[in-house]
Amino acid sequence: MSLLVTFRNHLPAMHLEPGRALVAVSGGPDSVALLDLLARSQDVHRQELVVAHVDHGIQAESHLLAQQVQALAGTYGLPGHTGRLKLGPDASETEARAQRYVWLESLASRLDVKAIFTAHHADDQMETVLMRVLAGSGPAGLAGMAAARGRLVRPLLPFRRAALVNYLEEVGLAAWTDPANSDPRHLRSWIRTDLLPAVRQRVPAFDENLLRTGRQSALD
Repeated sequence: MSLLVTFRNHLPAMHLEPGRALVAVSGGPDSVALLDLLARSQDVHRQELVVAHVDHGIQAESHLLAQQVQALAGTYGLPGHTGRLKLGPDASETEARAQRYVWLESLASRLDVKAIFTAHHADDQMETVLMRVLAGSGPAGLAGMAAARGRLVRPLLPFRRAALVNYLEEVGLAAWTDPANSDPRHLRSWIRTDLLPAVRQRVPAFDENLLRTGRQSALD
């Protein structure tokens, strides 16, 4: 079964109400795949999609990426909005994330939006749970990210990163790779590039074990 078919079958379980929705698109593979999947599934989710991109102002040429995202939105005939934050090259990952969500929520309020779609997927969930294990979290933290919380909706949580990358190749879409995603100075990036590969060599089932820990914690 193709990813698009599986995604379309998954959407009804999210119980979305018809209305206007933001799609947070960074320009990376995950969010580009999300945008394409949502655009091809409007008959299922019945959302009026609006593309939202945040230019954090961390990298000198980030404005070029913002232009690419706006052009991508245009190929689907969708309106696009760009937030420019001018955080500077020394901004931390935590600061960038916090400011990004402030802007997204502000835009959602201005546009009377009911949902903000983000591209968090199963690998992000696994990394989140592991970060919270390292921080000594209890069941609430180990539950990871919820599929929906407030206006935030994460329809890709059941899907793995590799499946999304393969989907982009199948539909012929290009995406930008954020160098911060492989920078071990960031805890999440260190987990992704250093810790997880080492653990997988010793415990091949570690990914599924960790995701199961998240599911069980959510039930608790």
